[in-house]
Amino acid sequence: LRKRCLRRKRFMMFLCHHKGGGGVFARWFEILVHQQDYHEVFLDSDYLEDLEKIFDVVKSDTYALVILLTSQTLTRLWCAGEIVSAVQTGIKVIPVPAECFVVPEEAEIPRVIEGRWTDAEWGVLHGFGITEQQVVRSYAEVCQMEMLAFNRNAPLTEQTRVVKLVLDAVRQTQVFHSSLGVSSLRRLDRLGSAAADAGKERSTDVKFRTVLVGTAHDAEMGMTARIL
Repeated sequence: LRKRCLRRKRFMMFLCHHKGGGGVFARWFEILVHQQDYHEVFLDSDYLEDLEKIFDVVKSDTYALVILLTSQTLTRLWCAGEIVSAVQTGIKVIPVPAECFVVPEEAEIPRVIEGRWTDAEWGVLHGFGITEQQVVRSYAEVCQMEMLAFNRNAPLTEQTRVVKLVLDAVRQTQVFHSSLGVSSLRRLDRLGSAAADAGKERSTDVKFRTVLVGTAHDAEMGMTARIL
C-alpha cells in the first residue's frame, strides 16, 4: 500500500485554465515554472492525445491542480470537471487568481454555472459521474482556500515570486516530496541556483533588438508579448 501511495506520478502540476481568457496566461505560467523546475507540467494543448483521459490525469497522475483563475475559468465545462476531480480525490489544489478574477460569494456560486452548459454538455460530466451539486460544492471549497494572486501586468520579478510560492506549495506536499530521491532534490537545488545566476547575468547585459507594440489593456496580449 505504501509503495502504491508513493508511486511517482508523471506531472508535478496540472494547469487548469480557460482557453479563451487564459490560454496565453497558462503558457506563460508554464514557462516561468520551467525556469525553476524540471518536472513535467500538464497543459492540455501539449497533450491533445490525452484529452479523453484528462480527469484521470488529474486524479492519479499529478501532484497538484493549479487553477489559473480568470473571469471565465469557472464557466468552462472542463475546468469544472478538473476541479471536482481534484477536490474529491484530495490532491493539492492551489488557486491562482489573475487580476480580473472576483471571488464569488458562496450564495452566488450556483449562479456562476446556472444555464451555462447545455444538457448535452452536462451529459459529458455526468458520464464521468460528476453532478451539478459536486461542481457547486467543489467551487465553494476552492473559493475558501488560500489564494496566490498573479497579476498578469506585474513586473517579471513579481510574477516569478508568485510562481516560486506555487512551486513551494507543491514541493511541501508529503506525497510529492516522498516520491523524490536524494539526487532529484539535489538537482532541484542546482536548478534553482543556476536560474538565479542566469537571471543576474541577463540583468547586467540587456539589449533590445525588437520592439513589440500592442495594447496594455489586454492582459493576454501582454502575456503574448512576453512569450515572443
